[in-house]
Amino acid sequence: MTLHIINSLRSLSSVPYYRFSSFVRTYPESGYGPRICYIPSLYRIESGKGRLITEKKTYEICEGVQLYIEAGIRHQWVLDSKNPIVFKVVFFEWCRNSVTELEAPLDYFCDPGNLYFPERLHPPGPFALDLYRVSGSSKPWTEHFDHLVTPFEVMNTGAKTESLRKQARFLQFIEECMEIFGVGGSPLDPRIRNLMNRLKADRYGKKREDAEKWWYSETGLSRSHLYALFKEHTDLTPQQYWLNCRMDEAKDELRSSLLSITEIAELLGYSSIHSFSKSFSRIVGKTPSRYRQEYRF
Repeated sequence: MTLHIINSLRSLSSVPYYRFSSFVRTYPESGYGPRICYIPSLYRIESGKGRLITEKKTYEICEGVQLYIEAGIRHQWVLDSKNPIVFKVVFFEWCRNSVTELEAPLDYFCDPGNLYFPERLHPPGPFALDLYRVSGSSKPWTEHFDHLVTPFEVMNTGAKTESLRKQARFLQFIEECMEIFGVGGSPLDPRIRNLMNRLKADRYGKKREDAEKWWYSETGLSRSHLYALFKEHTDLTPQQYWLNCRMDEAKDELRSSLLSITEIAELLGYSSIHSFSKSFSRIVGKTPSRYRQEYRF
């Protein structure tokens, strides 16, 4: 384990916390429609083929693929009818939160079309991760996964000794994960993380004329310092990040809602469908109507 990764973990205000894990054998007839998980998860594909569809990209899935899915990322599994996916998955929190101590495994998921409880959503992780796909194998990763597959009840019904063993193993596991997924450097600056949360929350409605002044007052940073720090963590300016949040929401609506494109433009605060289509095409590379045709669930 490289020193900078260990130091990154030690710099957190609280250590990552293991909730539960599962071994899952999928069946095409069961259906794995769009869903959101309230806490982060790590997957290892044991066998099978399929696709994972997210807001930003479609991933080809096969044996050996390793995935990290951040909390709140809308995703859908599309299974190969002849060779469905078998995977192991670990659910955890970057920082333990009593709000997410739920009663059953299914409580950690929601169908975006049904009830959604935003208070359950785990905040963004301390590292600038989205969703990564890595092919290949890692012996430590595989061994940790095998040891961590644990019934939900063991971690949530007071089995203290076994629970402590699993938590200790999980910390070794998460260090290995960070190395596999290429995580290094420093955790997200809390000022940048808070601003990212506010920009996501403000994805609806028109951009205020004093938006940049608001960004500075929100973080207490000068313009040059804010832009340099934000770009260091996200490779984007705050304005670009905010526009991407709006376009991610637009893509979500185009894929799954019955709203017309005009209604989606109005929902996101655009003054006209023309200005919305122009922004969408520039950022996504497709017109809204073309995107809906290709990616509609």
